[in-house]
Amino acid sequence: MNNLLNNVFFLSVTTALFFGSYPLIIRKSGLPQAWIVLMLGLSSLVIGSISLLLAKSQTSKQSAIILVALTTLIVLFIVLKRTGMPAHKAIIIGLLASAWNGIGTFFYGQLLFLEKTQLSIGIPIMVSGMVLVTAIGGILLLGEPITLRKVTGICLAALAAYLLSA
Repeated sequence: MNNLLNNVFFLSVTTALFFGSYPLIIRKSGLPQAWIVLMLGLSSLVIGSISLLLAKSQTSKQSAIILVALTTLIVLFIVLKRTGMPAHKAIIIGLLASAWNGIGTFFYGQLLFLEKTQLSIGIPIMVSGMVLVTAIGGILLLGEPITLRKVTGICLAALAAYLLSA
């Protein structure tokens, strides 16, 4: 696994799979927009907190825990007050989607900070891959229409990813 975490192509494609499929999963949850923003924010807070918890400073660890707890409570209160409580199934799917996005954030961080990464290659491969995953998933999973323009875009995104990885 350590070798894979040092492989720019693996990190780009894996990040693309996680980030590209997140919108498909979250859309299927049926959550209101405010809840989607909340779930996305929570996954970012958790990943950021884990990073801070891994820091050597005890003060940073305590600050991270307090920051996450307070921010989560404040945002949750605001969202609940404005939108009410969605169905439990929607919340579970939203939480799973957010965890999925959090894993994508981990791989993205690995990609950004891998010393041998040429960002001019790694990030465009990732973005092209996200376009492919989301566009194809939208067609297959959400029943979105297939158009010539969409097929052309998918083909060009695949070509871009191929040319950059060669």
